[in-house]
Amino acid sequence: MWKLALLVFLVFNWDEVKAFDLGKVETGGFHTVSHHNPDYNFANFNPGANVDTDKGWTAGDYENSYSRMTDYARWTTPEWYRLSATLAVARIDVGADRVPFAPVVPAIVPSLRLFTEGRLSGTLQWIPRIKSTDSDVLHLAFEWSLGR
Repeated sequence: MWKLALLVFLVFNWDEVKAFDLGKVETGGFHTVSHHNPDYNFANFNPGANVDTDKGWTAGDYENSYSRMTDYARWTTPEWYRLSATLAVARIDVGADRVPFAPVVPAIVPSLRLFTEGRLSGTLQWIPRIKSTDSDVLHLAFEWSLGR
């Protein structure tokens, strides 16, 4: 819960992420649902939130497919014909039941912007499987422009 409070603070109180000049916060994002293929009874409801800067940097967290929290930082390429790619590093809460892979995972995640309506946009992200026993994931996320 403290992470969400920190994200809200960043979105509404900082005009710039000053520590490393990562850019001005320009959008807030919301994670929603996923589809797993194959579906090994993974959690398909994946709530979470993030903030994005005008230089492509993002920080956020969400409830992953194992119903554990994942914090992440990422950089997203400039959009090209509604397509973009994300280079991400995620820290996964392995918890007591030990998620069956490393707690820090690098990933390349291609994205497709589905629509933009006013300040709201929707994005479909493809998260490739990490191990052969995992699933490929299609994930739906939304962004809200802060209009700064």
